[in-house]
Order: sequence, then structure tokens, then C-alpha cells
Amino acid sequence: MGMPTTAAVATTKSLSEPNGLLITGFPGPRARALLRTALSADPAIRPTLLVHRRRRAEATAALSEAGGGERVRVIEGDVAAIDFGLGRGEYAALLATVRRVHHAYQVVDLGAPGDAAEAINIGGAREIIEFARAAAGLERVVHHSSVFVSGDRTGVVLEKDLHARQSFRSPVAASLALAEAMLRRHPEVPLTVVRAGQVVGDMQNGVADRLDGVYPLLMFLASAPSDVPLPLPQKLETRLHLVPVDYVARAAFHVGGLPEALGETLHLVDPEPLTTRRFLELAATHFGKRLEPGFSAGALGRSLFGNPGVGLLAQKIRAVGELVTRDVTYDASLAAERLRGSGIECPPLETYLDVLLAHVADRIREGRFVDSQGTEPIDAAG
Repeated sequence: MGMPTTAAVATTKSLSEPNGLLITGFPGPRARALLRTALSADPAIRPTLLVHRRRRAEATAALSEAGGGERVRVIEGDVAAIDFGLGRGEYAALLATVRRVHHAYQVVDLGAPGDAAEAINIGGAREIIEFARAAAGLERVVHHSSVFVSGDRTGVVLEKDLHARQSFRSPVAASLALAEAMLRRHPEVPLTVVRAGQVVGDMQNGVADRLDGVYPLLMFLASAPSDVPLPLPQKLETRLHLVPVDYVARAAFHVGGLPEALGETLHLVDPEPLTTRRFLELAATHFGKRLEPGFSAGALGRSLFGNPGVGLLAQKIRAVGELVTRDVTYDASLAAERLRGSGIECPPLETYLDVLLAHVADRIREGRFVDSQGTEPIDAAG
């Protein structure tokens, strides 16, 4: 995992003050990983979590599992509401004391409702801007975005790219791009943007709270009858840009404390992503399934019959298609430069894939074919 560098340790000093570090989106997976990272970075850090009131019970349970809860302050609010939905005194206290914000309260599931994405992604960006403009000692806002802001672009996408005349098949992706653009229009916001690839479970335990991205495909594959070969379409040489949530958290926390990362946008992606074909081949081998090139209506029909993963895949099919069919490469040169010497790097997917797939198998054995957070889209990325 690597020890923090001297420079990184020095940047955490201001975070030891009450409310010094504010994290939005808890208890979502990114925010939970960020909290673990912060607590382990420096025993003096005392984070504050802005938790949506409808998630308070879940947040309390997540804190009891995480440990270090005695160092954590939880406040109920809504980052997309005026003044975060807080009373005047509570909001004023944050304005006076917060030094760094990790804004991870985002909808990134491409299949989520467009109105929820607009309310949360755009509304959250608006309120973060207002907070940053009024906060006296704010040093950094780390905005957790997604590579989906590239829309329908193909080829190589650079970290500095945002507006490239791309179009969007998903209102979620469009709202993420607009949120970034809004923040960029305010140079007074001390901003660092981290755009992650499709976030998957933790490298250590594989746990994934939300079954978006590649998970509907994996749940379908693992649930298919073992005696029926599954059809493997020919055009699956596109790259899958998957990243584990713990890598994203550690990288984002590190660059959030680097003076040289102020004003920058960084891609947090796998530098050597697998193709969709290779990914499915490895998953099929793990689950004991057979894949056959080409399309067979009969084989497909047999794989659908009695497969409990069909419903989830059908619900997310447009988002899955968007993920596995777009031929795009995300340049991460600047991220590599900023992380150099930190000991933080994205490992090859093949080194932790079995852990992710074991979690999928566990969910299937337990009959858990829905998100642990239900169908509510609130802070899907948080």
C-alpha cells in the first residue's frame, strides 16, 4: 500500500482541526473509501461527513464497521440544497473551519434517472461553488467526477479535455460534464478534478454496494446455466476502464494535498485496461461457464431461461452497452506524474479480478440481485 510521503503528511496538518476535512456522499462506497484513507493517513485527522438525512441509519452502521468513528463527526444535510440544507450556525461553522472538501456526492450510474442526476450533480456543483466562495480558509475542493464526461468521444481523451463537441447518450453523463464546466467557470474555487473510470469493488474484499457498470453483465454471466454455451459477440475489442474504489480514494486524497495539483484535472484509470472480450473470458473461466464466438439465438434463449440475473441486466442494458462498446482511451500522464513516488498506482485488473468475482458469486448464492442501497439514486458514486 505504501507509506505517505513527507509532503503528503505535511499537507494533512490543517485537516486535524475540527471540520478541517469535509467529505460528501457518505455512506456511499467512494466516500467510505475516502474516510478509511483519511483516518489511516494521520491519526490527528478528524473528518466531518455530510450525510443525507435519509441515509443517517446506514451511515451509522457503516461507521461502526469502519472503526475510528470517535474521530468522525456526522452532520445531516444535503449538498445539493441551499447552504447544504443546514441551519445558519452549522453552515457558518463549516465556512470558518473547513480546509479541504472531497465532493463525492454524485450520480454516475449511466442508467439512473436524468432528473436525479441533474438535481444531485448540477445542484451539488452549484452549492459547492457557493460554499467555496464564502469559506475563509478553504485550501482545496477535490471534485470527484467520471471519465463519462467524454460522452460519445472515441480515440484518445486527454485530461485537459472537457469540451470537444461530444454528445451524450445519457443525461447522467451530460450532467457530470455540466457540473465540471460550472466549477471551472469559477477560478476562485481552489479546484482539483479527479475523473475516475468505472469504479468497482475494493481490491481487498471485492465488495460493491451498487450493481452498475459491469456488474449486471457479471451477475447475468454467473447465473447462467453451466451446460449452455453463452454467445460471445465478435466486436468486443473495446477497452474496459475499470478502477478499484480503494485506489481511487488513495489517489484522490493524495493529489488533494499537492499544491501543484491545484487547478488540474486527473484521470484515475487503469493504464493497461483489458478488452471486453478478455474480461468476459476471464470471468467465464472463474464461474465455470463456456463462451462460444458468434451469435446463437437458441443458446441465448437457453441462457435467459430461469436466469435470475436477467432482470438486472435488462434494467441496466443501455448503460452496460455504453460501457462495453465505446472505443476510447483515457490518457493519464498527469495523474501518473502527480502520483510518482507516492507508492499509489492502479494495479492490473487481472491481479484482483478473482476477488471481485468472488463477491459476485457470494451475492448470487445469497440471492442479492439488487443494490444494497435499493433503487434510490442518491449519491450513487459517493
